[in-house]
Amino acid sequence: MNTITKPFDGTGQTVNSIVSLIITHYNNDNQAYHGGHARREDYYCGITNDIPSNLSRHGIEGYVFCIECASYAVSSKAEEMLDVEGFDIGAPPPIGRAMEVSKIPLSFIWHSKIITLDLKV
Repeated sequence: MNTITKPFDGTGQTVNSIVSLIITHYNNDNQAYHGGHARREDYYCGITNDIPSNLSRHGIEGYVFCIECASYAVSSKAEEMLDVEGFDIGAPPPIGRAMEVSKIPLSFIWHSKIITLDLKV
């Protein structure tokens, strides 16, 4: 599995292009590491502003994909769109987002906000 810890620079990307990139990385990871059998709902995505703490908190070494975006508004909208696309975004605030241990990490960073996407294993 990929263990990406440095974000891709997506600060010039639109929300739609970010979501498209994330789906592409999900498809590539799913095919390469899970034989195409993992479902979108098996991947967790979330937003954070601290990659090392996020990795430590979830007990993972890296993400399937990680992207930095222009603003929190962009990351939040992309996360909403990923939810509609079938990815697990966890509980909305104020309850908090808690990644299940069995999820695959796919992370997206938006202007000091990181969205992570993880696969449940």
